Amino acid sequence: MKRYINLTIKLLISLSLFATFVAFTEKPTAEKSKAQNQEIVARDRHGRGRGHSRSRHGRHGGGFQFRIDIGAPRDRYYYDRSYSEYVRVNCEVYDTKYAKVKEIQLGGRAIYLNGAGDGRRYYFTLRPGYHTIKWRVENDDYFGAKYRNYSRNFRVYRDREQVYITIKGSSISIR
Repeated sequence: MKRYINLTIKLLISLSLFATFVAFTEKPTAEKSKAQNQEIVARDRHGRGRGHSRSRHGRHGGGFQFRIDIGAPRDRYYYDRSYSEYVRVNCEVYDTKYAKVKEIQLGGRAIYLNGAGDGRRYYFTLRPGYHTIKWRVENDDYFGAKYRNYSRNFRVYRDREQVYITIKGSSISIR
């Protein structure tokens, strides 16, 4: 019984608040409604008019329609700057005394080298995100395996203009 009394009291309070809200809202005058009708007619004459509106013939019938934008507002920092879709990667490959680079794999591309000697430069374009670079080194030592594979994960940021990769034998530098 207490629950029903509590519910009726809440209902009466909400109805009284609604009635005061409706009482103090501004009612349109004849001049405002006439000006509003002229705006609608002027808009209708410029292309989207009677019989051409989606809301009159679609599945939406009459009534209110709401538009909800989900996501960050457009006045944020990352909407002001434009980012390129690809980032340039400069790759320099050098051999050391005992290690010769034979192959590089980056972004689905493979480059086969017969030793880089004093150094070679290669240029790629990659999308921003995480990538893995793999390279194969031939050892001139007499101990251990003849070939050794290396790999390194790195991230390409979308606001960077270029990424520099330097491979010297078995070591790598990414900046």
